[in-house]
Amino acid sequence: MAVFAVISAGGILFDDRTLVGAAIWAKPFKFAVSFVAYALSLAWMLSLLPRGRRFGWWAGIVVTAAGVLEMVLITLQVIRGRQSHFNQETPFDAAVFQAMGLTVVILWLGALAIAVLLLRARFLDRATAWAVRLSSLIALAGAAVGFLMVQPTPDQLAATDPPVVGAHSVGVPDGGPSLPVTGWASTGGDLRVAHFFGMHALQLLPLLL
Repeated sequence: MAVFAVISAGGILFDDRTLVGAAIWAKPFKFAVSFVAYALSLAWMLSLLPRGRRFGWWAGIVVTAAGVLEMVLITLQVIRGRQSHFNQETPFDAAVFQAMGLTVVILWLGALAIAVLLLRARFLDRATAWAVRLSSLIALAGAAVGFLMVQPTPDQLAATDPPVVGAHSVGVPDGGPSLPVTGWASTGGDLRVAHFFGMHALQLLPLLL
């Protein structure tokens, strides 16, 4: 993921293409940086397990493989100059997005297995135990917000064969006025806010502790 982040940063600097109102390489850059933090946190939590480390290791492999495939597919669409998420414009674009959806489900199930291990584990420090358990559960809930994003909007339901099905923004179209850096909608709701803070509870709660 660190390699993907460096490549994407180079893309932001040297590729002036934009997509849905943002630099085309911004999405893989943000995903890669997020995955770096996510993977490091999970690795640290797995190291705390007194038992079940072998099962945890395999669950971590599942999360890793799914995350890498997700990034490969996102980067493929960037190279093609196509929207990766929600894109139904061509059969190939639809197949790529469906594959991305499958990787997300697999990643979520791997993270769920790790969360179950953490919930069952006995830690010497009660505060650490609760920080780890709660952050893993909140991260699962935050990740699950992504499943709401693939639901069609009212405009998409009213259209015939819309090229895009699903959205990040709520009440306003994607690609409109947005906050700097995050790209979250500034004139309406945005599911990515809960998605971001939920998933990064995995880092925030242990850091707060």
